[in-house]
Amino acid sequence: MKRVKRLVLEKLDGNYVDDFNKLEGNAQELRDSNPGTDVIINISKEALLEHGQRKFLRMYICIQALKSGWRAGLRPFIGLDGTFLKGKFKGILLVALGQDSMKHFYPLAWAVIDRETIRTWKWFIELLRNSLGSADGEGLALMSDMQKGLICAVGDLLPKAQHRWCARHIEANWSRSWSGVQMKKMFWWSAWSTYEEEFNDQLKSMGSVSKQTAKDLLWYPPQHWCRAFFDTVMKRLKQLEEEGKRWTEKYCPYAMDLYHDFRMIAQGCQVIANGDLGYDVAEGIDRHVVNLATKKCTCRTWDLTGIPCPHAIKALEHDRL
Repeated sequence: MKRVKRLVLEKLDGNYVDDFNKLEGNAQELRDSNPGTDVIINISKEALLEHGQRKFLRMYICIQALKSGWRAGLRPFIGLDGTFLKGKFKGILLVALGQDSMKHFYPLAWAVIDRETIRTWKWFIELLRNSLGSADGEGLALMSDMQKGLICAVGDLLPKAQHRWCARHIEANWSRSWSGVQMKKMFWWSAWSTYEEEFNDQLKSMGSVSKQTAKDLLWYPPQHWCRAFFDTVMKRLKQLEEEGKRWTEKYCPYAMDLYHDFRMIAQGCQVIANGDLGYDVAEGIDRHVVNLATKKCTCRTWDLTGIPCPHAIKALEHDRL
């Protein structure tokens, strides 16, 4: 019965072997229909030498239209991840994603590999680097989980890139030793801190509830997941043309929503003084210096997002600007 079922399915869906034999033809069709597309197919050298057979090993795809769109209108940001394939032929799917100014995902490249190792991650990242022309990764921000081999591969091939770790994965691993909503809120308040003093305050608050929990969190270097330690390299670039045509204002809706939220917070701020260094603005017990000429605030939110923070908005309103 199993043999009969296999024969029926092959008649309906086609034979897997025939599909693998068509890969080279499909790859060439992609190259012809979209010149500049990178499609790399590797076969197993062991199978070829030992048995004289061509056996599929791994495949990489990066379409030219996606490369052009990323260079023209997206942030210099790439997310990297991998997941297991659950079909008849096992393997792992690696993906590289971009993100536009509306926080929509943008596929850049993907690959099917046999195993997730330092070698296969290096193979994928090297091909991705060549496709995007990223050289040593300067000015590029990467985000990933702490996958096996990925951190080393990024360090070797993109040494000047800013490599960040996904806070959701860190929270999932860290939260195994505790339960409750309070700790979860404290974690995200720590991750969202935009300057080091704020991060330390959040860590102290966490430590007052559980010293061990705060100590366990620092096992993950905050330079990789807390905004207070990020370099301000993630500049906002122009929105994709089709999305931009639907905007009703000069700036993207996401940026305007954030700006309006900041304006509400600014109502609770107070301008204390206006000195040579800029405006001294108080938000509760915290005080920050805003320099309107350089578009900077000591809270670093303006630097990180490109959108005036509540303190900057208060300073602007103070002078009716």
